[in-house]
Amino acid sequence: RPVVADIDRIKSEVHRQTSLCQCSNKYDVQQIAEGRYRFGGSQSLRLVRILRSTVMVRVGGGWTALDEFLVRHDPCRGNRKKRVIYHTRAFKGL
Repeated sequence: RPVVADIDRIKSEVHRQTSLCQCSNKYDVQQIAEGRYRFGGSQSLRLVRILRSTVMVRVGGGWTALDEFLVRHDPCRGNRKKRVIYHTRAFKGL
């Protein structure tokens, strides 16, 4: 069971990361229970914990950092990453 201070740190980091989205249709993140969140339109719950001072999300049999998880699952962030890769490749070709 997570410590109360960790729960507050998790909440604030989840809020900080999701508030970075500037889209009109924001990626929905709901806290369902202590340390359990629902991300986007998914019906599955994800465990969220602090491991070595990093907020981590349980994915499959392992853990991934919250920001990496959001890059993979938030359509806004995923598109931004693809645009950066595209522009980087375009400049290398010049």
